[in-house]
Amino acid sequence: MSLVHITSLVKFKNILFVVFLLWNSNLFAQEGKRVNFSFGNKVQILSDKAYRKTKNNEFEAVGNVIINHENNSIYGEKASVSFKTGEAEVLGNVRYITSDMTVFGSKMEYNLNTSYLGVYNGRLVSDQFVVVGKYLAKISENVFVGENAEYSTCKDCPESWSILGEQVYITKNEYVKISSAYIKVNGVVVMYVPYIVLPIKKDRESGFLFPQFKIDSEDGVKFGVPYFWAISDNKDATFTPLIEGRRGLGSELQYRHRLREETWMEFNSLGVNDRIWKPEKLDTEASGVHNFRLSGDYEHHSFLGNRVNHHAYFSGMSDLDIVRDYDDFFDERMRTTDSGLETFVNIYTPLVDISAEADFKRNFLHENAKGFDHDYVQTLPKVSLDTIPFYLMQGSNFGTKSLSFQWNSDFNVFKQNHINEVNYIRNANRLNIQPKLVWDLGYLGPVNFKTSVVLDRQQYWFNHLERDKGFTKQGFVYESEVSFELKKIFGLSYDESLPLESIDLKKSKDLEIDTKTKDINFPNFIGTVPKISETFTDDKYRVSRNSYKHSQIYKLKHYYISSQKTKGNSSFLEQIKNENGQFDSIDSIREKETELNQVSSRTSIPISNTLELQWNNSLIKKKAKTFNILKDGTHLRDNFEYTRVAYFDVSQGYVFTEDENDLSRGLTRLYTTTGFNLDSLSFYASDYFFHKTNEHLISMGTSHTLENLSYGVGFNYDSFTTPINKNVELNTTFKLSSTFYGGLNYFYDIDKSELTRSRYQLQYIPTNNCWKADIKYETSEIKKSIRFNFYVNFDSNGFSDFSGF
Repeated sequence: MSLVHITSLVKFKNILFVVFLLWNSNLFAQEGKRVNFSFGNKVQILSDKAYRKTKNNEFEAVGNVIINHENNSIYGEKASVSFKTGEAEVLGNVRYITSDMTVFGSKMEYNLNTSYLGVYNGRLVSDQFVVVGKYLAKISENVFVGENAEYSTCKDCPESWSILGEQVYITKNEYVKISSAYIKVNGVVVMYVPYIVLPIKKDRESGFLFPQFKIDSEDGVKFGVPYFWAISDNKDATFTPLIEGRRGLGSELQYRHRLREETWMEFNSLGVNDRIWKPEKLDTEASGVHNFRLSGDYEHHSFLGNRVNHHAYFSGMSDLDIVRDYDDFFDERMRTTDSGLETFVNIYTPLVDISAEADFKRNFLHENAKGFDHDYVQTLPKVSLDTIPFYLMQGSNFGTKSLSFQWNSDFNVFKQNHINEVNYIRNANRLNIQPKLVWDLGYLGPVNFKTSVVLDRQQYWFNHLERDKGFTKQGFVYESEVSFELKKIFGLSYDESLPLESIDLKKSKDLEIDTKTKDINFPNFIGTVPKISETFTDDKYRVSRNSYKHSQIYKLKHYYISSQKTKGNSSFLEQIKNENGQFDSIDSIREKETELNQVSSRTSIPISNTLELQWNNSLIKKKAKTFNILKDGTHLRDNFEYTRVAYFDVSQGYVFTEDENDLSRGLTRLYTTTGFNLDSLSFYASDYFFHKTNEHLISMGTSHTLENLSYGVGFNYDSFTTPINKNVELNTTFKLSSTFYGGLNYFYDIDKSELTRSRYQLQYIPTNNCWKADIKYETSEIKKSIRFNFYVNFDSNGFSDFSGF
């Protein structure tokens, strides 16, 4: 049924037109005066001239016509109104304006009785979308219908992207329904959809979401159509049937439930009837059979008042290979090299923090993809008890500044699912206590003195053994520090506004006055907004000055651990001397922990009997903040911001327990680091040099942002590895034109003389910020892929990608 005949289906309302002006002739317009007619209290017509056709009981208005009906207005050059039917025809650059939308057209039909509106060659513009059609009709208060119309969220550029349909039904603040829809990009049809429903309301509503689409050179074409089910205000579900390329058909399911404030739960699952995978099969050819593969995770978080915090996460899968084969689903979900249950509970009090956590995991590095590694060590559970520092003394004199005590402890149960101890003890209960006493003596002149002592004690129980069921190690760790600071301040930081008339323009001719800064691009809105300086509005010039502080801090620190005493199982003592035999770093013999292969242990200062000298240099910028009158209580305490512009630090340790005849043998690692940040240009470099072995751990890099180019280069060198780990990483993005951008990422192994990872990217981003598209070519040592993504700035949620993968 055509829209022109819709008027015959709409019921007319009776409205009484009362003419307050007596009609004595056919011509009512007077030269130089606007004609103003009111019919009852709902209709008002203004025009340059007006005519009355008594025979047909019709009224014509000519020239700058304005028809005000209820809360809406119609503008045009000529209008004809029938008193019998209430129908009006408006010609010439017509506009229909309501509180939330405007309709433009060449010709408009309007019924004063029914409020029916029909517009030829119409263009409907709202704050959310634009519809352009051969004929647009308003058939009820909240419903518009269009014939051969195009829908787009790009209000200033409907040709950027749009959806063309034979019939377009728009329900205000609810949905746009389009039949026989063609998705167009820059006027070119890229996809056909028989029927599509798009939400245009702020409230959540059930319905189909944008399709998911991805082209991958290895897996083929992937496609999915998500259906969103708004179960209630606090829970929803999304079901997505999938075509997983060459692998077959599958689906995803997500369920979310917000139970109360700060308490929620979420469930995700993936199921695929895979026609490629078989256990221990390595190639990607069809296997001839279908294997149903399933994976999912569950997560919830809860705050019980202000004292109790609980979190749980569980992930599972039918086989371990599914993580590799469906990386789109797992990339953001896999946190470690295992999966299973992890949970914790925290109880906060003003003085004590109590927590309990437990893990039961499935090891990804197990040889059997369908099996479970029963030898994997689980943590069931770990209970911690920590306190805040308790101040035993506080004063203002030297030696009495503060004395505080803090308790830290935890109890762990390490357990295999099936006890199978071949080389090491893998099942144990461990109590770790580390109470700490800190004495801050304060300043003596410019020098600050501080010392602390920690009892480091671990006790183990091996209940499954027949003999030697226990082990204990204990020692006291002392740390003392003497430090002083040299600093110099350059300039004064302030912010003030000066009237322009107080500035000597001749003396200030070289003064740069910014009257317009860079346009603001809001991420959730289309287009940009110019930011105008106060110079335009207040006739004032804002003067901002920064100050800088160069700080040099010299620290002399002494570490000492009393001879760590051990007692009990001698086999376990030998075991924890090797890091492969430790449950974690707490098990290490403290005097030997710097000999471990872990970077964090290797680069730390030995604490047996060591002196460390630190020289820390920093250049700090102090900038005045603009006073915000809308933010209470911040003007006196939060009116500056500080940024570290540059730094240079050196740290060298010396162990006294080495051969005193050769002082160089006592030198520990030398740590040097430097860097700077100058807005668009930054640089960093660090080096750990080990005197005994002449080994280096070097990391350095730089990044630079220019108008049309940004790049970053990083270099890493680790001489402890065999072969030596030497690699360079390059990241760059560059502007090819106003709409095309390129990107490169290289990870180059210098020792192998080959690229181990690379990515090439080409992006198209129209200046209207309505949509964008990119294509990526990625390579790694095991995979090559080509991916295409298309993004639409659909609504206030920002860009949504068609790939969804």
